[in-house]
Amino acid sequence: MLEVNSEYIWSFDKFFTEVTVTLSRKIVHVFLINQVQSIRVFVHPNEKYKQLQKLIFDQTDVTAESQILLFRESHLLDELKSSVSKTNYPITDVDNPVFLFSKENNNVVLERDSDLPKFPSFPTIVSVEADVSPAKTATACSVGYACKRRVERLSRSSKLTHESVYILTKVIMKELTKLNSKCGHTKALIEYADELFDAVLRGQKTVNYLIGSKETRKNTFKVSKTRSTILLHEPRIE
Repeated sequence: MLEVNSEYIWSFDKFFTEVTVTLSRKIVHVFLINQVQSIRVFVHPNEKYKQLQKLIFDQTDVTAESQILLFRESHLLDELKSSVSKTNYPITDVDNPVFLFSKENNNVVLERDSDLPKFPSFPTIVSVEADVSPAKTATACSVGYACKRRVERLSRSSKLTHESVYILTKVIMKELTKLNSKCGHTKALIEYADELFDAVLRGQKTVNYLIGSKETRKNTFKVSKTRSTILLHEPRIE
């Protein structure tokens, strides 16, 4: 509404409409490992998983194909699939976010923070009455709170970084366990196929043996019959 450029000025109706839409959205806290940074994504409860990936891409430049979203020791997509509506995004906060890993980038770069403002200088002589005035100034309070917020943010980032490694390890262990189970099942199928193949070969040999024996008996019978016919038609010498 206070935009200088007339092309981007909103009317009152548009402003309150956008406010209503924003308030109807759900906040999903995401922690980006590559930059050790927390972001907030405003997603509508009815929007699909792909839309969430798009909103994350708009803030992080991590493409949907490269995104690995983990939450509670599993993939976020698995959490949504287990939900009845499949769009019921979990409740997150700054201390319990969705962890975002990138398939194409394994580097972790901590952005350098700007220098904190300095406290106002205090008199060299210790005096309660003289120190009260600088301590009450807005500058001293703002610097103190800026230091407090910086320490809290860095402490939270350190905690979430360690937690992300733990969760990623758990997810990998689960996937390896499933893969090992599938490999065992595949191995059992291969062994069964080998046994079945051996049984077929033995059956084929038995059939060939039986067919060969039958042909031999048939040829023997033909020879005996021919010999008998020759004997019958052979002239007798008296």
